[in-house]
Amino acid sequence: MSLAESPGGDRLYLQDQTLGSGICLRLPVFEGPMDLLLFLIRREEIDVFNIPIALLTREYLRSLELMRALDLDVGGEFLAMAATLLHIKARMLLPRPVKEFATEEDDPRRDLVERLLEYKAFKESAEVFRVWESAQSERFCRSPQEVPEGNDAEEVLRNVTLFDLLQAFKRAMDRFKEEQPGYNVFMQPETMDQRMEFLRSRLQDHKRVSFQLIALELETRLAVIITFLAILEMVRLGEILLRGMAGDDFYLQAKKAA
Repeated sequence: MSLAESPGGDRLYLQDQTLGSGICLRLPVFEGPMDLLLFLIRREEIDVFNIPIALLTREYLRSLELMRALDLDVGGEFLAMAATLLHIKARMLLPRPVKEFATEEDDPRRDLVERLLEYKAFKESAEVFRVWESAQSERFCRSPQEVPEGNDAEEVLRNVTLFDLLQAFKRAMDRFKEEQPGYNVFMQPETMDQRMEFLRSRLQDHKRVSFQLIALELETRLAVIITFLAILEMVRLGEILLRGMAGDDFYLQAKKAA
């Protein structure tokens, strides 16, 4: 019995040389440890803001064992994440001093949650543009329209690119590089649905809204990530359009106002 990977990389064939027959198994292809963790979180229906670290660690280690059993490459980054999960699990078991106010730094899972959501934001950005490109390729080409002159007050908007989107996200996140740990009182962040409602309300009052102006109102990296994910979800649902602008920024515009 031997293993062979399909050209697309999403299937494994178990081949019996004696009988000349085989079984095809469809397996998820993980680009790295974050990809595997997000898969497990979806499969186990885990609340990313309240991760049962013992469960996630157990399922992650089981997945690594399965990958080894199937003779798949388990790189150093997968093993490093396993060590990180075990470290978080150990910290969660330690008694924590009672404080009047709990801070973000008190939760050993905080950094992992931020890393997971940040990775998800990059991954979903790429998926949004993959869908856009696919839709664009199915449209008939038409001759470009002339750009009206003397329109400085109303900046000529251009279609946002994936690079524009990620640069704007990075700029918003960079504001928190020098963030002093332990100063923000820990509280349950707004959900993506709540952020979507906030954005809909903004777009009712304004024809278009700058992402960076929205980001300036946010007080944590996590809030920026959730807002960014909410924007991507609204794009996916066809509620808004994104238009690029100078200075690592982009506009949100309600589709009906386009």
